[in-house]
Amino acid sequence: MILPIEIISEIFNNLSTRLLCRYSVVSRSVNYEIKKIIVKRFNNIFLNSDRRLLVYMSRYDLLELSQVYYAFDLGFKSLNTENLISTFSIYQKPSLSHHSPLGLKLRGGNVFNSKPLNSYITYLGWGATSEEKEARIYIFDSDNSHINDISPCYYVTNGKLITPIDGCKLSKGSWSASLLRKNKKKLPKAAFSGTNELKDNIGISYVIGMLKFVSIKADALLVAYEEKKRDKSSTGVKYLIMSGGEQHLKQKKACVIS
Repeated sequence: MILPIEIISEIFNNLSTRLLCRYSVVSRSVNYEIKKIIVKRFNNIFLNSDRRLLVYMSRYDLLELSQVYYAFDLGFKSLNTENLISTFSIYQKPSLSHHSPLGLKLRGGNVFNSKPLNSYITYLGWGATSEEKEARIYIFDSDNSHINDISPCYYVTNGKLITPIDGCKLSKGSWSASLLRKNKKKLPKAAFSGTNELKDNIGISYVIGMLKFVSIKADALLVAYEEKKRDKSSTGVKYLIMSGGEQHLKQKKACVIS
């Protein structure tokens, strides 16, 4: 006995996104119904909301001869309802806005604030054409109606990111790179896009790079949000410290949100 698609759709509405994705290969009509549910859920969570992506990136800087960390804040831009790829772009708000994150509480216990949010990456090529980075993606909620609030981050995914470090002349500075995972059999969940610009300082050429967009599967974000996933890595983010949150953190040193 084959159930009508309306009943199947009603059943699927009560399943988690992770379970829904397992049934997407059953048939074309079932896959269509699943897509509709995922699009509706995604819009309810990310469309016209304060939920954004946080990209935490580490790299070995040849200029500083040390491991350097960057954080990027991205807001929702668009969702492709056919392939369920969502796009987030660098979030632009006045620097004095209380919506801007001020620091990251790392799993190791330290507070990361060594680089300004959304800062440029400076490259000194040394003959190389690309550079490997470690990138981690999180969901966070920037709604900070209570001034002394700490907003937790939900871990989405991480992987190796290989980006160009030259001027990208053929593409007028633009580049894109996939987030490569340890399991090479699995397709990348996310892709990064940015721009590189060639600069010159008293005869010394260098490149400044900027992250512009992150494209990521909508279901990956929904699973992370529904399951409240936490990053267990030693260098991962435990939670986000919002504006005014440092004082709250000092007052409650024993408070752990994870």
